Amino acid sequence: MPVICRSLALRRCLASLCWVPSLPPGSTVVRRCFFPGFVEGAAGLCAIFVAIVINRMEFPVVLLMLALFATGMLVISQFARMRNRLEEIVNERTRLLREQATELEQQATHDQLTGLFNRRFAERFLEEGITDFIEQQRNFSIALVDLDHFKLVNDTFNHEKCIRDTTAVGFYAPLTSACTWASVQDAIG
Repeated sequence: MPVICRSLALRRCLASLCWVPSLPPGSTVVRRCFFPGFVEGAAGLCAIFVAIVINRMEFPVVLLMLALFATGMLVISQFARMRNRLEEIVNERTRLLREQATELEQQATHDQLTGLFNRRFAERFLEEGITDFIEQQRNFSIALVDLDHFKLVNDTFNHEKCIRDTTAVGFYAPLTSACTWASVQDAIG
């Protein structure tokens, strides 16, 4: 709601407090006032007080205006604190959601025991690799390694221990270190 300025002193004070950079001569309307911080609010309070004194307003009116201004500043500072707290909450929840999304992506694309990419990832990777090969004529190769009688080894020993100790250390680790940065190793079977 616009503020009507009848006195030149009050108009100048409000012009210094408002977002509007300056008021043209003879202007009687200020469009939008706000006080972004405490220092600006204190300066605004002093400017309004000076404008009121210059206009020789009665003491009860001055007190009422000061009380209204102080209440407004308290409300603004409370809203600023609430907004800052909400921003902190949103930032924290966003961070947690990103961590959870990363963890879910890891679970969806990696084998739980070996840490290698799983079948789902391999299928998607092969699709993309074949598409790149066809469309962009990029080099593409596939090497499949089959460990004979691995089920017998797996059934004889503990499945988890067998995968972690025997397979990962004995087979996947040297394969991973021998491959280039662009290669991907999957545990498919």
